[in-house]
Amino acid sequence: RDRILAALPSDLAGSFEPMMTLYLTEQTPPDEIDSAAAAGIRAVKLYPAGATTNSASGVKDIEKVIPTLRAMAKHGMPLLIH
Repeated sequence: RDRILAALPSDLAGSFEPMMTLYLTEQTPPDEIDSAAAAGIRAVKLYPAGATTNSASGVKDIEKVIPTLRAMAKHGMPLLIH
C-alpha cells in the first residue's frame, strides 16, 4: 500500500486510496482474516484452482474455506471471485 501511494502522481495524492486484498487459499486460516481486517485489508480474492493465470494455489474444494468465509462475513469483508 505504501509503495502504491508513494508512486502516485502529485495530482492524485490524497484523492486515491488503494484497497488491498488477500489471496484466499485452502490453507488460509480464519484468524488470518482477523489480522487482515485489522491491517486494513478490504476484501479477499478467490481464484478457482487452474481457472486463470496465477491460480495454481487457488481453491479446489470450497468446503475447505467455509470457516474462513465465515470469518470474512463477521468482518463484512467481500469475496471477490476471479
